[in-house]
Amino acid sequence: MSQLREGLVKLLDLPTWCWLLVFIYATIPLTFYYFIPMLGNCLKKRSCIEDKVVILVMGDLGHSPRMNNHALSFSKIDYQVELCGYIESELALGIVHSDNISINQIQALRNTVGLPYFLFAIWKIVNQLLQLLKLLMRVMQDSRYILVQNPPGIPSIFVIVILQKVLFPHCKLIIDWHNLNYTILNLKYQNLQHPFVRFLRFYEFQVSKYSDLNLTVSESMRNFLQTEFGICSAKLVTLYDRAPTQFKPILDPSQKKSVIKAHPHLFQHGTSSTKILVTSTSFTQDEDLPSFLKALALIDQSLKCKILVLVTGKGPLKKQFVEQYNAFTFSNISIKTCWLSPEDYPKVLAISDLGVSLHVSSSGIDLPMKVVDLFGCGVPVASLKFDAITELIKEGVNGVLCDDAFSLGTTIQRLFENVTELQTLRQGALEESLKEWNIEWNKKLGNLLT
Repeated sequence: MSQLREGLVKLLDLPTWCWLLVFIYATIPLTFYYFIPMLGNCLKKRSCIEDKVVILVMGDLGHSPRMNNHALSFSKIDYQVELCGYIESELALGIVHSDNISINQIQALRNTVGLPYFLFAIWKIVNQLLQLLKLLMRVMQDSRYILVQNPPGIPSIFVIVILQKVLFPHCKLIIDWHNLNYTILNLKYQNLQHPFVRFLRFYEFQVSKYSDLNLTVSESMRNFLQTEFGICSAKLVTLYDRAPTQFKPILDPSQKKSVIKAHPHLFQHGTSSTKILVTSTSFTQDEDLPSFLKALALIDQSLKCKILVLVTGKGPLKKQFVEQYNAFTFSNISIKTCWLSPEDYPKVLAISDLGVSLHVSSSGIDLPMKVVDLFGCGVPVASLKFDAITELIKEGVNGVLCDDAFSLGTTIQRLFENVTELQTLRQGALEESLKEWNIEWNKKLGNLLT
């Protein structure tokens, strides 16, 4: 053992030039067999840029309807699409069966060993960096554009910017702003001056400077990016969400009966007079599920009709929600939680009488896609109020805005008891259903690319 220790000491005492030779010798195979061929391949690919786009989501593709819509729209103008993200749920058939769309899976990481939040975040970012480098080195080589969803934007946008500047300057960066990373993180800390929150704001501010085009889900977000992040107006486009084509109204009573018959686990105890109230959720902190339960409890005893409440979706707070609603005893309200396939989800929405949006925006400038889905099916919406929501929901036209649980509860009761008012809102929602994603996309983005 002592001889081994002495040998290690002598090895560590070798002069610097010896260690340098060892390093060069060790890296020669890596350089000639990996880096040089990779660089040569990149340079070769750059000379044959195709009508190809990379669409990157650092999240579940099955839960990313807007990015899926982008993929389908690009494919319709004959772009080859490299769709990249986690695959944790079923993808829409239109995505899976498209000849122009290739799906690239990114391995999702979970904190299964209970690491502290900060350590897990570092480990996750490092792991994602390595995955992204390997994937993006391949798919960015001959692509004209890379479209990335933000949030989440760490570390994806940073990696893209580095690769674009060093190897792929031909590949233009488009950021699709759904919300702001730092405001979502602030839901955890409730302190905009927290070091992590301030760092995320600084990060988003800096990487946005390298974008070639920025898409926003609302005019409010567009104004924020222009005034607070200094992005020039010419690089900002407000592209409102529209529901995909599978989200459409069901007006025929026989079709409604067919949907109910196909889902006996949801509708087995309902009657023809039972009202169907639906809310779609990701069971996250930016949805006020406790207020929803309070609203239902407030009106339960005074209701003149039975209400079936369908809560669709899955997420980290689902178990907590189930425990909370099991603590209530309802007389006129029954609650069902469910996870529906991409094919069944729009059908169940379409036969509902009223939708509820529980989204409480972390930034005040994003818009919930779930409301867009409901409008696509011609279903009016009662929504909790925040700054930008008036861009989507028009009070008294296609929905109603509520300040709190009491307001939400009385609104639900009033609409189910006032057939005329509910019918007026439904007519407004049906008019919203006529607005198509492809028309909006071609007008705002497609024309810039062709």
